[in-house]
Amino acid sequence: MTFFSSLAKAEACKGSVDKDLWLEMLRRLATSDPRKLYDARGKPIAIKDLDDETRSAIVGFEYVQKFRGKGKSRVVVSYVTRIKLANRARAAALLKKILGSNR
Repeated sequence: MTFFSSLAKAEACKGSVDKDLWLEMLRRLATSDPRKLYDARGKPIAIKDLDDETRSAIVGFEYVQKFRGKGKSRVVVSYVTRIKLANRARAAALLKKILGSNR
């Protein structure tokens, strides 16, 4: 189930998600800035240290260590961090559709 379909399902269950909260979640996704995921040197910021708005745009992540050698001579040679973000364009289009039909 995607984030957007879970939002729609939550909205269908009247009372479980307030409309203003739902719109705020969409606004956060539509205006999220992926540059906030990195520090001034270009290194990823730990997820626990991100602000709420940036953290809410993350739908998945993977952290991988790459090694060289075997046994006692095995050493870490690199780290790979993959971060999957919510689809900003889809969130913006959905937000525009909702606000356009209600305002």
